[in-house]
Amino acid sequence: MEHNETSSNNLVLDLGEGHERLLESARRLAPPRQTFPYLAPPLIFGPWHPIAYHLGAVTYNITCSQDGDTLVVGEVKYFKYPSVEVTESLLCPGNVTIRTADTGANIQVRFKGVVLGTRVEVSI
Repeated sequence: MEHNETSSNNLVLDLGEGHERLLESARRLAPPRQTFPYLAPPLIFGPWHPIAYHLGAVTYNITCSQDGDTLVVGEVKYFKYPSVEVTESLLCPGNVTIRTADTGANIQVRFKGVVLGTRVEVSI
């Protein structure tokens, strides 16, 4: 097993060949859908927040909603095939579906309110 640190918040594992049983077990143990509250500060992105850790290629649907009518822009950062870190946009209320690389890494989100700050609820 080989691992690479790509930044201070992300760890990527290359499991090599013959890991199918381990990945299937990890998928069966995946937690149920979870919801997290975050703050979308006004006009600037808040800090990155980890919302999930995956082992293997996994598809996630990430949804967000905000308190009030404030426009909220979000970003989702994760590793996509072939283990390349990407950032995708997410408008609240809304959702984005992602497919992770066949590796172990975390999924992170951050938000900003356009003009005003507000509370954001994220589900994965």
